[in-house]
Amino acid sequence: MTRTLLCLAAASLALAQEPALKEGSAANTEQGAPHGIGIMDVNQDGRPDCVIDQCRPAGINIFINDGKGNIKGNYNAMLGTRMGPNFGMGVNVDGDAFTDFIQLDNNSTRLTVYKGGKGRIGDGNETTLDVGWPISAYWFDMNGDRKLDLIVCGWPDPIVDGTPGRVKVMLGPTLKETAKIDIPECGATVAGDVTGDKRPDVVTTDQKEGVILVLAGDGRGMFNKTPVKTPLDEQDKTLKPKGMAIADLDGDKILDLAVCCEEKQFVRIMKGDGKGSFTKLTDLSLPTKAKFALTGDFNGDKNVDLALGACVVQKGANWNISIWLGDGKGGYTKNCDFSGLGNFHFYSAAVGDMDLDKKDDLAVCVINEDEGSGSVRRYLSKK
Repeated sequence: MTRTLLCLAAASLALAQEPALKEGSAANTEQGAPHGIGIMDVNQDGRPDCVIDQCRPAGINIFINDGKGNIKGNYNAMLGTRMGPNFGMGVNVDGDAFTDFIQLDNNSTRLTVYKGGKGRIGDGNETTLDVGWPISAYWFDMNGDRKLDLIVCGWPDPIVDGTPGRVKVMLGPTLKETAKIDIPECGATVAGDVTGDKRPDVVTTDQKEGVILVLAGDGRGMFNKTPVKTPLDEQDKTLKPKGMAIADLDGDKILDLAVCCEEKQFVRIMKGDGKGSFTKLTDLSLPTKAKFALTGDFNGDKNVDLALGACVVQKGANWNISIWLGDGKGGYTKNCDFSGLGNFHFYSAAVGDMDLDKKDDLAVCVINEDEGSGSVRRYLSKK
């Protein structure tokens, strides 16, 4: 009887350690350096495809899911774009039946929306952002009209127009500006009700001070310009918070944060108190500098899991991606790792169901500085 129980326990442990994701087929971007990525059904065949923005040459590149486990780039159909694309993602900007692809551009300091349609992506429509060098965007209904609004942040722009770094809310679908605040060294931005008043708030970071900033929303697209500040660490202001994810990470129905401390080798989980403040819950260690944190359910247990990316942006370096499974109570266990030569940015990954098994998958843009090329890597949930 005891031996049977030991065998069952060993089998259970082995099952718990089974990798949640497996590496799927990759796609080469030829000479292009991929940056932002979106998972979206471009040709309306029911299979999610990958769309990236890339440099060298600059463009929007489409990788079609062939339904056999592969994605294939259509370079002849690559849409033209400006010279400084960085952040990119798939989102339904205009509320129709199709997902659009958006791109932030450092050189022009503009947002471009490539409109999704029946079987294609249309030419881009540009909007001047006036946030400095745009580096991060988040889409959320900020005024309760069931349409997505844009929260965007940028760094100071010393070249184009001298615009200071700032965070701004722009109401969709026309992207009309409603509120903004200057934050010279903001890292990233997300949104959600973190103050408990059932009105969405803007959450961003100040890398100079190493703090989380909460801009309380009024439910109409405006926010309080006096932020509530929470230090990531009372003793250390050098954590450089950048990539950030927001979700209920511990099951108490209050939003928490996963914050990449860019100059350190960990992602800090910050527990929300439901009143606009956060306290450290735990740190998840990485092999090098923390770049991105994304949430998803990679093993289908309904708990929030994390995909964490780490790399150093230089030649000869290796990147690392790790999947951490959540227990629904704030505990996280590393489940599997993937690595390779190259690097990526904090906006270079996306989560979505690419193989239609109702579990989340991960797609990442990898830049190979040594060869001047790049690739789209996919990590698929096990069926």
